[in-house]
Amino acid sequence: MEGEKSMHDKARLFIIAGIFATFLALSFVPDGLAAGSSTQSRGGLTCKNQWGNTKGSTSCSGKSSVKWRLRVRCQFQPDYTGPWSYGPGSDAFECNVGVQSASVQWG
Repeated sequence: MEGEKSMHDKARLFIIAGIFATFLALSFVPDGLAAGSSTQSRGGLTCKNQWGNTKGSTSCSGKSSVKWRLRVRCQFQPDYTGPWSYGPGSDAFECNVGVQSASVQWG
């Protein structure tokens, strides 16, 4: 009888531990990553930044040779900083888990 009770206690503990582990794992999942956009301008160049789910991007237009590069803030991995560009152009980056924002860094 005592061995049976011990077995039930172990099973109950195992189930509770499993529920707790599931709850803990779900607490680290990004809850509905919000999409967003922003606009940045400098010296006649206007960049439209967009992000959602796992992708961040920018598209720059205008008559200027201003130096810029894309910066994407990713979740659970290092942020992305793209190569320098000059004047109109675009860049994009795909994060593994989720993207928090995208912006242009001016040079």
